[in-house]
Amino acid sequence: MRFSLGQSAPRVEDLRLLRGGGRYTDDINLQGQAYAYMLRSPHAHARICSVDTSAAIAMPGVIAIYTGAEIASAGLGRMPCLAAKLLPLKRPDGSPMYEPKRLALSEDKVAFVGDYIAFVVAETGAQARDAADLIVIDYEELAPVVEIQNALEADITPIWDDCPDNICFQMNVGDKDATDVAFTNAHHVSRVEIPFARVAINPMEPRAAIGEYDPFEGRYTLHSGNQFPHDLRAWMAQSVLKIPESKLRIISPDMGGSFGLRSSCFPELTLVLWAAKQLDRPVKWINERSDGILEEHARDFHMAVELAPKNVTALALRPGPTRTEFIEDQAAQGIQVAMDDAETPIFIGRVAAAVISDPLHHEMTGRVHWSSELGIGYGVVDEDGATPISARQRFENAPRANPYSDEPLQFAPSLAHGGQTKEESE
Repeated sequence: MRFSLGQSAPRVEDLRLLRGGGRYTDDINLQGQAYAYMLRSPHAHARICSVDTSAAIAMPGVIAIYTGAEIASAGLGRMPCLAAKLLPLKRPDGSPMYEPKRLALSEDKVAFVGDYIAFVVAETGAQARDAADLIVIDYEELAPVVEIQNALEADITPIWDDCPDNICFQMNVGDKDATDVAFTNAHHVSRVEIPFARVAINPMEPRAAIGEYDPFEGRYTLHSGNQFPHDLRAWMAQSVLKIPESKLRIISPDMGGSFGLRSSCFPELTLVLWAAKQLDRPVKWINERSDGILEEHARDFHMAVELAPKNVTALALRPGPTRTEFIEDQAAQGIQVAMDDAETPIFIGRVAAAVISDPLHHEMTGRVHWSSELGIGYGVVDEDGATPISARQRFENAPRANPYSDEPLQFAPSLAHGGQTKEESE
């Protein structure tokens, strides 16, 4: 047996990639290919009243411009939602999760900044981009939902007209009645709300796609780095293109990062294939870095967590400066480090043991405690027999440049003022 369970498989592609031998979607160029650019919405929430492409279509090199109206009349299906395909998620009333019925291009309404409006195809990428600037769109701006925690307010504007409460799904796990009883009888209930700022997946290689169509075989070929090419083929063939899976081939070359970004059926995948069929030539689209940050895959989170332990204490120990082996090695080499009042890992462990031994430790639950302050309270000493001073006192009550000593802070010349002394820099 060459490999056993749990044994890592050797990476065979590293040498090729490190030597510049990678082959990403942007490295692929097909004979006669055209280039596409995606025009996106500048508004977070708006209705599309009209789209005027007359000036743009007259620009040099422009081959075609597609809007939501053309896509809707072409008979293409809606883009499937990955979560709806893989997970049995339900709304609060027990109905299936809400799945926006979206085409590859917005028909009459945009739902976020960066939403897809028009697909411009030209002889070069620069020509497609320049033409997109001349597309005139009349928007009726609507009230946006700026913060996710406000999306459930009673008077908030629905993002989707057929989802008035803005709830996609609600996942319930466990016994609600038993949980309510446990919280009612808990000695202490801790609650924390944690907002996460907007997160946009931004890999080294932006999303990219090349579509081609063979009219003799009636077969599509998509070149695009994808995490689930077999699933993607099924979803696109069945839901979007409405063709047998055998008529769609997906080639996934090297990818410069993914992180979930290349796991869904995105609009450009449909558009490059459909445009290639309409124009009888391959169509290539490479996402721009700034556009990738705007896309619907970016999102923020707001979490509210409650903990009602029974006979359980949950607290956090916050140590001060820690005297690790690395710090001690630096001090032995004559490097100035903050050793005074530093805590060893043994001291922190002794404090944790003291907390566990305290019969009233449940009264400390749900809070963050300085290990040095607990050490003073419990009479815990470090390896040298001393108790580090309170970190709170060190930081709040010591009005000096260096909180660890009475000496001013010292920096190596190479790290301070770009190698200059303070006088020289001034």
